[in-house]
Amino acid sequence: MKILSEHWEKLLLGVIVIIALLVILMSISGEAEQLEFNKANKAGAIAEDTTIDYSKVVNRAKATAKAPEEREIFSHGWLQYCTNCKKLHKAFSEKCPECGATVNYKKDSDGDGIDNAWEKKHKLDWTNPADGNLDPDGDKITNIEEFKRDSDPQNPSDPNIVLDEYTLIDVFRPKRHVEFVNVAGESLSFRIGRMSQFKKIGEVINYKKKDLYKIENFAKKTTNIFVKALNSTKKVDISEATLTDLETGEVFTLVKGKPGFASHVEAKIANKQDGKEAIYKKNDKLPLKKFDTEAVIIGLDDKSKECIFAVGNIKYITKPE
Repeated sequence: MKILSEHWEKLLLGVIVIIALLVILMSISGEAEQLEFNKANKAGAIAEDTTIDYSKVVNRAKATAKAPEEREIFSHGWLQYCTNCKKLHKAFSEKCPECGATVNYKKDSDGDGIDNAWEKKHKLDWTNPADGNLDPDGDKITNIEEFKRDSDPQNPSDPNIVLDEYTLIDVFRPKRHVEFVNVAGESLSFRIGRMSQFKKIGEVINYKKKDLYKIENFAKKTTNIFVKALNSTKKVDISEATLTDLETGEVFTLVKGKPGFASHVEAKIANKQDGKEAIYKKNDKLPLKKFDTEAVIIGLDDKSKECIFAVGNIKYITKPE
């Protein structure tokens, strides 16, 4: 007992150390068991999923690879397609490494008179010499002629064959020969040519012994306009006279003091061969000697200055040069 009382501290420390060692040993043993348990689980999982469908792998290997993007064959000077087998290889090769054909790449590979680049731009076959005489857009102009004009061989309205023989000078609405000038009592004053005529409703305006217009009606009208210089409004006479064109039967209205314009539109066109100018209207025809056909004017617009010709089923929209 004396020993215990004198050395109890050392004994207590020893007990604590022993307990600590036991705890450590138990912990290590538990981790080892857990590790073995996890390994067993993984092994079991793998064992259950070890079946591999090799047919899928084989089929994937046999599958055709996706086609590569089309190469721009004229963007790289060191690459070209063989004119024989059409496979890509180094440009200007004496022999094609794919088919063995002797090749000689030029600006015009197929010798049809059309540059390779132009044929490719317009979706022609630059390795086919026969397409130079073809007419894919049906405008009676072959590919070689389209190339010389630098027109689009896929667009029937390009080139404008009417302009081969004619020049469109202007598209306009013509002024009428008669002008409503003034009102004098019951008479209306008109100017035609250099002459003034006073007529009443129902009477006829004539010129050079020819009856031209019959006066149908008259309407007194006014309007107010703002005059900036006077900073005030001013009353303006805008009376109207209604007339009938005795030649065409057209009824039209003239405003006092303002020029009158015809309801139809005209085109001034010059013949390139002799330089002569003429006035044409809608439905007029122009002979096209070069193509042994004719162009018909099917539309005239004085606002957009457009004249639309038709040659067969092809339309040509033309503006003054």
